[in-house]
Amino acid sequence: MTLPLKRIMIFGRPGSGKSTFAAWTSGSMTLPLHHLDKHFYVKDWVEQDYNEFLQIQQDFVNNECWIIDGNNTRSLEMRWSKADLVLYFNFSKAICYFRIFKRFLRQNKLFDDRAPGCAEKIRLSLLKYMWGFEAGQLHEI
Repeated sequence: MTLPLKRIMIFGRPGSGKSTFAAWTSGSMTLPLHHLDKHFYVKDWVEQDYNEFLQIQQDFVNNECWIIDGNNTRSLEMRWSKADLVLYFNFSKAICYFRIFKRFLRQNKLFDDRAPGCAEKIRLSLLKYMWGFEAGQLHEI
């Protein structure tokens, strides 16, 4: 007997295609989609109060079905402990850099994975985060 996938967690290096895959999967499986960046930041890429962000995530994971796309490593356990499937996107740094620049140059106004007021842009902090993702982020797990 196979159980239906109702809770899917997607994380990995920025530029690896998490949000695109999550949107496609959400549409094909008709599961509610939650992009963590949409809730981690408020206008102009300012970080949300972390306790509020954790509460928002807790509300998501307590639902019966969801897809959650995002990298917040301090709250990975909250998501993976309830997930039926965990996907880790681990593409090369070169591919991810290419995709970050491609996304900036080909902005899709219908793609809704950012907080209001967080315009698509290439930030040095994002490029550094992507470069050191395994060493800097995953060692916390």
